[in-house]
Amino acid sequence: MPQSVTPKDGGEPFFERTLLTSYGTSRKMLVFYDPCRKLEIASMPKELPTLGEMEIQVMRLVWEHQPCTERQISDLVRQERDVARTTVLKTMQRLEAKKLLVRVPGEGPVRFRAAVEENRVLPQLIRRFVEQILGGSPEPLVAYLAESKNLSAKDLESLRNIARKVQEEK
Repeated sequence: MPQSVTPKDGGEPFFERTLLTSYGTSRKMLVFYDPCRKLEIASMPKELPTLGEMEIQVMRLVWEHQPCTERQISDLVRQERDVARTTVLKTMQRLEAKKLLVRVPGEGPVRFRAAVEENRVLPQLIRRFVEQILGGSPEPLVAYLAESKNLSAKDLESLRNIARKVQEEK
């Protein structure tokens, strides 16, 4: 096992590993061992890479079903949209290249896990959406939510809590 390096900020020790990518090439990555999940996790890129609609859908399914195989994710995606299995595989390869998916070591079919937690990615995606699509103003998003008929009682309570928190910070 390579020698571990403990970051100066006191975070988890990590290792430099040469990993084989889905493209058949190799690259060096920093990984750390998570003893609770008994797997190595690649360090998250500092800035979230651009993600397309299919990549976001695949990430959401991986978060729900991890560790999972490409076949499992492909079957789930194909229940919702008419795409070839190879399209899903290529999407997963791109996510792996973007350091958002990692392979779980072990026997049998290759299994994948998200390299980053959902609660770290979604706020960045929403921030990017507000900045790039809504021109920096969350007002259209808030108006949409206010008019939405699909909000549950739990959703409404969450929105009230957010509004209270924003009001208290002013």
